[in-house]
Amino acid sequence: MQTLFIGKKHLKFNQLKSTNTCMKELLRSDKIIEGTIVQTEYQTSGRGQFGNEWTSEKGKNLLFSLLLRPSFLSSDQQFYLNMSVCLALADALNQLKEGFVVKWPNDILFKKKKVCGVLIENSLSGNKIEHSIVGIGLNVNQEDFIYPDAASLKTITGKTQDMSEILRNIAGGIEQRYLQLRSDLQLVRKDYLKNLYGFREHVPVLIRGKRLLIQVENVEKNGKIIVQLIGEEEYKSFNFKEISFVLA
Repeated sequence: MQTLFIGKKHLKFNQLKSTNTCMKELLRSDKIIEGTIVQTEYQTSGRGQFGNEWTSEKGKNLLFSLLLRPSFLSSDQQFYLNMSVCLALADALNQLKEGFVVKWPNDILFKKKKVCGVLIENSLSGNKIEHSIVGIGLNVNQEDFIYPDAASLKTITGKTQDMSEILRNIAGGIEQRYLQLRSDLQLVRKDYLKNLYGFREHVPVLIRGKRLLIQVENVEKNGKIIVQLIGEEEYKSFNFKEISFVLA
């Protein structure tokens, strides 16, 4: 898929500490244009959300970061960018095989197995976002995993995937959703909820170590998730790490 600006500058490395860290260093030393992609074959210190480790077999997966400058978003609208990126990933992957969904706050699942994770680091200027580094780790051709709840595009489709083609499709999808984000925040939220794991469905979660059944009702612009505990009428909101989905 052809793009207007995403991926027009594409830097590839054999090995990096992390693509997000590399992008930060490039931002300090040079003027990097919006849409720049930094990609690596292997990360020695890959990170997921909240400092979680992201491990990946060398040369088998897509590991990259993308620079965006969403100055049209205020600081309290940061999670809309997360919604937009996760939606774009689900869009691109569902072209391969139907069934990919977004798991709040930042993962892509297929049949309750994690295929992709997103780490977005925003830099603020006043109450606006100055720039965002969007880190993405997508399991593509890896077949063996430490964690039983992980999968790859190859284990899902049974076919070795062309990583360059997958990246082009993702870049095109992110650009489309990003342009949509500029014009219609509420449409982004609506599409996000349609693709969200647990939305209006009963799913198990852990809250303060207790296993409960909930259904997702909404996600606020600041990223808090609104759920209804099954058997109770009131809605409750949770921040990151206060609630976790049980996938096993």
